[in-house]
Amino acid sequence: MKARLVHLNLATESGDPRMFWLIASNLKKQNWDVSVACAYFDEKVFPDLRGDIRVSVFASGKISYYSSGSNIYREVWSRVTRKMLSIWHVFLISKQSFDGIDMLVCQNDDSYILGKILKRRYPGLKVVWVMNNAPYFSSSKKNIFVKIGSLIAAAVEYIQARWAISGVDLVVVHDKEREALAKKITQRVELLPIPVEYDKFFSIPRASSDSAKPFLLLSAGSLSPARSYEDVIDALALLRSKGINVRAEFICKNFWKNDSYKNFLEKRVLQGGLALGEDVIFHYQGLPDPEFVSLFHRGDAFIFPNRQNIWGMAPMEAMAAGMPLLVSASSSVAEIVEDGKTALIFPAGDIHKLAELILTLIKNPELRFKIAKAGQSFVKENLCWDVYIKKFIKATGV
Repeated sequence: MKARLVHLNLATESGDPRMFWLIASNLKKQNWDVSVACAYFDEKVFPDLRGDIRVSVFASGKISYYSSGSNIYREVWSRVTRKMLSIWHVFLISKQSFDGIDMLVCQNDDSYILGKILKRRYPGLKVVWVMNNAPYFSSSKKNIFVKIGSLIAAAVEYIQARWAISGVDLVVVHDKEREALAKKITQRVELLPIPVEYDKFFSIPRASSDSAKPFLLLSAGSLSPARSYEDVIDALALLRSKGINVRAEFICKNFWKNDSYKNFLEKRVLQGGLALGEDVIFHYQGLPDPEFVSLFHRGDAFIFPNRQNIWGMAPMEAMAAGMPLLVSASSSVAEIVEDGKTALIFPAGDIHKLAELILTLIKNPELRFKIAKAGQSFVKENLCWDVYIKKFIKATGV
């Protein structure tokens, strides 16, 4: 069986391209003949996942489709030019031959339009849209003009999606919110939570920790206000004010050059009476894979504080690494874990409850080990790539 996967931007080292390469590489492990088409490509991004998979590139240079302008006018212009480029790249990719291809997998951006275009030439082609983000979803905005612009953009994207969905055989989503969004345009939807590289992150959960060392809290994800890292900082400051020996590290790559949020967080650290670079460490450049995994093996607990409904691979990776997970109730991760058994769930933004749960884990190593062990078992049984890719293939009906 032959599969061609399409992603318009494989030049950025972020979660979305990483998931894309994991789907590609795991299809190959299932003996599929896999090829990739993209607009932008960087061979330095996830080479270990890419392996010898064939890649066709239809643009030159390096660009991020997710960059934003510094003011509303530049933001509007940026959105318009990105949209035009995106459509143009889809058109270029559609001109190549898809002879012999059994399944086309399109992930995010406008790549799903290919189904509408190609079905005319290849009516038997199975088209799958991996919708990690619904293009017609509009999040809340503080600025009224930005909000209006966002709503207009969402309306345009919705019209486009309604037009193109007839060329898509299946939409794959990873949480209930995106499932509901996808069902606004089609009932051909499959909910498959994003898995993790279990063997890569696995570490035996620790029954105890070194009391002489600070209890290490970890959080990870791109540097964005949506991540609500300030809640972890505030909870940390609250615990330190009570004499609890605890510190935190954030793996928060600054993809979008969001210096305003960066400055906000650093100011929050100082306001909490914490030492930047000692009590709190930010990894704005991210970490190489070996260092990333090593840090996860040293962490005592992982916090996913998002106030918005966001999925993340990092919380599941932390569970695989043997850390107990603390997750906000607003996160889509909370949909699949069981409070008090595989994770601890707290109300989003409630720093007092978060601090209370952290203190509970510190003072009760047996509970910490129990939750870490149960969480790790849950990931192994439900969120491994081997399990995911078999469900993925079965859902497509190929």
